[in-house]
Amino acid sequence: MYLHLTIKLLVGFVVLFIVTKFIGGRELRQLNVFDFISAIVLSELVGNVLYQEEVNAIQMSYAILFWTGLIYLIDKITLKFHNTRKLLDGESELVIEEGIIDRKVLSQHRLELSELLGMLREKDIFSIREVRFAFIEPDGNVSVVKGEKIQYGSGDLGSLPAPLIMDGKLVKKSLTRLEKNEDWLRHELLKKSIHDFQEVFYAEYLTGYGLLVQTQQKP
Repeated sequence: MYLHLTIKLLVGFVVLFIVTKFIGGRELRQLNVFDFISAIVLSELVGNVLYQEEVNAIQMSYAILFWTGLIYLIDKITLKFHNTRKLLDGESELVIEEGIIDRKVLSQHRLELSELLGMLREKDIFSIREVRFAFIEPDGNVSVVKGEKIQYGSGDLGSLPAPLIMDGKLVKKSLTRLEKNEDWLRHELLKKSIHDFQEVFYAEYLTGYGLLVQTQQKP
């Protein structure tokens, strides 16, 4: 019986690990893979002994002790072999370099452009122009090395950067806020030899700095 339980726990760990890595870091922000899996498994083990009569306290204790030992062993292995930690938890990836967003990295982490911009705003960064380097960390958070410092006007929403195009789609409310129209934007894009909004991955306008445009990349 205990051999059968051990096999089920090992299989459960492998399956949970694969699923956890698949769903990506944003759902697990602030948690590493083992914290997440341990929380699920331990709660399930306790739940089984409470609601399934065929599982007794001794079996539950064995399962918890085995699981604790497994996690302890994995932690020891990853501390000794650093490459193993990278394999299991992942490593930081460069998502913005000198103000240029890497769409491929966004796609790999299942992050939308709007989510990335929101994460930057949480760090008081309102324009891509301010970012020299940005990394997506293994826990799904973003760390930033700032570049150019931009002084925004106080008390005026119009002084903040306005995203005008995001992944080929026009952000009409930003144009309205700037009191500009599509014809103006098309004219500005033509100056950069861009003929269609679909060619643009990201475009933002900032008073005093003008229009910043990044064209589409293959994800």
